[in-house]
Amino acid sequence: MKTLVDFWKTLVDDAKTIYRRVVTKLYRHAAKLSSMVGAKTDKVLHFLCSALIMAICSMFLNPTLSCFITIAIGLLKELYDCHKPNPTGWDWHDLLADLLGMVAVLVVVVFLNV
Repeated sequence: MKTLVDFWKTLVDDAKTIYRRVVTKLYRHAAKLSSMVGAKTDKVLHFLCSALIMAICSMFLNPTLSCFITIAIGLLKELYDCHKPNPTGWDWHDLLADLLGMVAVLVVVVFLNV
């Protein structure tokens, strides 16, 4: 019989597997989309991730709080980019892509009452 520790280890391993699959698929879709619209893959990833964060938050929270969380995560990501090993620096274009992803979902959530 499995112990509680074994259960949690299995749960964490499953979560890591799901995370890897989601990130891989998201990157593939971003690469395809970026070639279609002529944008950098990084900017499309920012757009898609912010849209995804906004959509998930909007399922449980009101739109204002969902926007705040999405913007906060985007800002934290840029701060991380400035201070990580081999920093890439602050990029306002990344934040713009984050905001566009958030607004795209906000339009659907608020104006279409989804």
